[in-house]
Amino acid sequence: MHEPILAAARIAAMTSQVMANMSAGADDGFTFNVVIKEIAMFMNRLSPSAWLRTVLWTDAASCVAMGALLAAGADALAGPFGLPAALLRAAGIGLLPFAALVAWIAQRGAARAGVWLVVAANALWVVDSVALLAFGGFAASALGQAFVLGQAGAVAALAILEAQALRRRDAAAAR
Repeated sequence: MHEPILAAARIAAMTSQVMANMSAGADDGFTFNVVIKEIAMFMNRLSPSAWLRTVLWTDAASCVAMGALLAAGADALAGPFGLPAALLRAAGIGLLPFAALVAWIAQRGAARAGVWLVVAANALWVVDSVALLAFGGFAASALGQAFVLGQAGAVAALAILEAQALRRRDAAAAR
């Protein structure tokens, strides 16, 4: 029971490191490759069902962390990011009920339809993040652009991991 939670914490920490390196412009791909290898090692150690729940819990935890950061720090982040505080606050507040939904899906056994709903919502978040920079009419700073693209990349990675984990669990159940 504790292994998926510990794995989720480790993956969240690694994801934060990748995002920090990307935001600082220091990542040459090495850190990302190390994280992917570490995630693959976790995936192989856990049962398919436990791995799926781990990825969902990681998603929920990252939504809580990002939601709290954006909601509480919107005014402080608006200037350096070149994005409106109201937009940052609304995004942060919106992440909190989504985190609760993802946690509920993970807790209830990760029903197939629920997981696909999370994957679709994450994909929409990624598209919206890129569209915000391309068509939003905001003059986001370089730091703001790096932040938006970094979090979009992390969310895309979670969506891919969730879809793969669901397929892995379904394949194992079919055997």
